[in-house]
Amino acid sequence: MKKFTLYILIILAFLQTSQVIAQWQQTNGPCGGAVSCLTASSNSIFAGTDNGVFMSTNNGVNWTVTGLKNTYMLSLTLSGGNVFAGTYYFGIYLSTDNGKNWTAVNNGLPFKQGEEGDEGYINAYSIVISGNNIYAGTDVGGVYLSTNNGTSWTAMNNGLPYDSTYEEYCSVNSIAISGNNIYAGTGDGVFLSTDNGTSWIAVNNGLPYDSTYENYYSVNSIAISGNNIYAGTGDGVFLSTNNGTSWIAVNTGLPQYPYIYSLAVSDSSIFAGTNYDGVFLLAKDDTNWTAVTGGLINTRTQALTVNENNIFAGTDGEGVFLSTDKGINWSITGLAHTYVRDLIADGNAIFAGVNEDVFMSTNNGASWVAMNTGVRDAFFTALAISGDNIFAGTLSEGIYLSTDYGASWTAVNKGLNPYISDLAIMGSNIFAATDDGGVYLSTDNGANWTSASTGLGDPCVNFLTVTGSNIFTGVYNRGVYLSTNNGASWTEVNTGLTDLRVAALAVSSNNLFAGTADGVFLSTNNGTSWTVTGLRNTDVSSFAVKDNKIFAGTESGNVFLSTDNGKSWKSVKTGLANIEINTLAINDSNLFAGIWGEGVWKRSLSEMTGIEDAPATLSMINIYPNPARNELTIETGNNEKSYAEICDIQGQLIEAFTFYNKHHINLENIKNGVYTIKIFMSEGVTTKKLIKW
Repeated sequence: MKKFTLYILIILAFLQTSQVIAQWQQTNGPCGGAVSCLTASSNSIFAGTDNGVFMSTNNGVNWTVTGLKNTYMLSLTLSGGNVFAGTYYFGIYLSTDNGKNWTAVNNGLPFKQGEEGDEGYINAYSIVISGNNIYAGTDVGGVYLSTNNGTSWTAMNNGLPYDSTYEEYCSVNSIAISGNNIYAGTGDGVFLSTDNGTSWIAVNNGLPYDSTYENYYSVNSIAISGNNIYAGTGDGVFLSTNNGTSWIAVNTGLPQYPYIYSLAVSDSSIFAGTNYDGVFLLAKDDTNWTAVTGGLINTRTQALTVNENNIFAGTDGEGVFLSTDKGINWSITGLAHTYVRDLIADGNAIFAGVNEDVFMSTNNGASWVAMNTGVRDAFFTALAISGDNIFAGTLSEGIYLSTDYGASWTAVNKGLNPYISDLAIMGSNIFAATDDGGVYLSTDNGANWTSASTGLGDPCVNFLTVTGSNIFTGVYNRGVYLSTNNGASWTEVNTGLTDLRVAALAVSSNNLFAGTADGVFLSTNNGTSWTVTGLRNTDVSSFAVKDNKIFAGTESGNVFLSTDNGKSWKSVKTGLANIEINTLAINDSNLFAGIWGEGVWKRSLSEMTGIEDAPATLSMINIYPNPARNELTIETGNNEKSYAEICDIQGQLIEAFTFYNKHHINLENIKNGVYTIKIFMSEGVTTKKLIKW
């Protein structure tokens, strides 16, 4: 074992000294993303998203992802140098170094059983700090208190509503503290504690009551300004001036059905973030709310926070906005937490289909411009371009056409199933793949569509690829189909294709490549037969081709390059996190990647010629299932002797072992939580995250 470890250390030293400084870089967008919580100090702002925590130290101009990734965030709070983060199903995390590293602090927090048998820590909807006391409001566990910086937690639920049928407490959505008074906004009104949470009493006189469900409206946010306590509910804002003894509605100027997500205080002025109507301001000594939505292009405001004279608004889809003038004007910040579904390159222009927007960059991603005139409530999934015409497919709203290079859009859906998964253009023919309606064809620039699905084995079609007069399509779990007559009929072409879970196709000269859950396959005869290439045991989700270069993006966040028609592959992922690659595109100088939740990244093509980032063998290591319950399998794809270590989140060694090719691990005696698996091979070391349920 000592010789083996020494050998690994020598290899690591060699890799470090021979590393070439060349890597992927995130472009400046597209900006946006779903933001669920915000917190700020004098020099930092943190944004919690559905994919981790981001941080900015320059008022949102630039953001970087922190060490807490791939996690749905519910709450954030700051105290001195500590940042606490409440998550969905993973409990509470603490960072003591401004977000660089995080530690799970869940001792005393209970596990819960999900509706589908899954397990996890209770959800931490709110976290508030007062001196040495840290209070956490949860979804079903009530309120928990820590007096030792999160090292341990104690339930403080005496007096909170409890459902004996489901054995759970009412959700605690918000906590606010004023002196000795602690206010908890719950799914059944407001509760008050005057003894550090030891006991609670309901203070709901005047709050809206739902007689159908026999409870008070949910209180989503509580804000305190002097002696005034404001409660944001599903029926507007309510004010108490007597410590919650009674409440009055203060809704003049708010929309007719004012669902309040968030509240924030700035110099005695109150800001309210609403479900669909943006931000409203109740100025000091005023009794009427005023809409302050100038520049706020997404009006579903889920989070608000104040940092000196700056007000930040977190939205459901467009990221974080900043106002420096009391909300009169808003500008989008640089948070690039976007889910890029498709990319296309056309000369010096790059188009990105991002959730509810189409963006364009003409400077290699240095800046992005939203191109949405004429588009409403669309979720973009596919793009195709022909001259000045751009077709954009959506999740449920069909297809939009732009005849002016994205400046404006018109719906073109006559005869079309609206659930679009991919688009392809062959001369004057436009093909649309759908999630549950097969393939459609338009011969008149999208004005009319007809079904072109005869012979397809299933109506769920994933993608389309055109080469010459042939069009190929991938059908869900049924492999590849070919049409040679513009979609009039289709024939299955799967001989030799041992994995029918095909996610992508690419054409390079006379070669057709299929990306599957088991790697890449090659056909040199239009799909009549397939052979496996040198890239195996990895989930390939996308391709891009330029000259003899074939790039393959994977669900595990890797990018591979082959220059010999798939015979051999090398990883070119330096700088990328282990996050799914949704789509790839190439222009004259760069390879672009649409990353799940992190916008568009790029890398110079010249930089990847002749440079070995990391051996492909390391990048092809598979661990599955993940999350895992009782057993985990590690598979390296070769017969070399390997050494592996499993460590908990604090780095403590749980188990170590050697193995060849494939190894099964019994997890029954390992506690639920997040772990790292470090795998040592002669070519280097790779680290993967394991979630034990």
